[in-house]
Amino acid sequence: VYMRMGSKTEIIPSNITDDKTNSSVQSTEKDITADWKTYKNDKYGFEMKYPNSWKTQEYKFSNKDDVVKVSFDPLETVTQSTFETMDVPSGLISISFKENNANSINKKNYENLEVSKIGQGISVRKSEKKTGEDEPNPAYNGQRIITYYLGNKTSFGDFFINDIEIKYVSDLSDQYLITFDQILSTFKFTK
Repeated sequence: VYMRMGSKTEIIPSNITDDKTNSSVQSTEKDITADWKTYKNDKYGFEMKYPNSWKTQEYKFSNKDDVVKVSFDPLETVTQSTFETMDVPSGLISISFKENNANSINKKNYENLEVSKIGQGISVRKSEKKTGEDEPNPAYNGQRIITYYLGNKTSFGDFFINDIEIKYVSDLSDQYLITFDQILSTFKFTK
């Protein structure tokens, strides 16, 4: 090339740099959630965004005032009566609160979970599994289940109960896994 072109040099305009290209890609990714709806929970002091078209449902136990779970789904969440009578995924994403003792996890298992970060650097414990046909509850057969445990944890015999548990239950196609990650990126504590 030197022999053919001699000692000519090409000047690249100073306004074209890799850094500007990368930052514009990053800002585009951040903008995806800008117009989404926000779910706020004053009791546990957090908020997160979710797509505008998604359905949401808060759940309570009979004769109780506290919300024990909220679910988000691109199509449909289960009804309050189904939540009370059947152990099925209530939505693609569900957030359970301490009042729902289903948040409990064996202490040994908890200590072995991967430590991860969500939102603005919030430390969580992450569990991930793909179920087969041997799942005790048929409603969870052939599912990918990702669970994040966060907030304060309380000792309960051989178990811990975390303030907040975020769960993603999807068929193995994982059509909404990227959206789930985007939702988690917006999670932040407000207190």
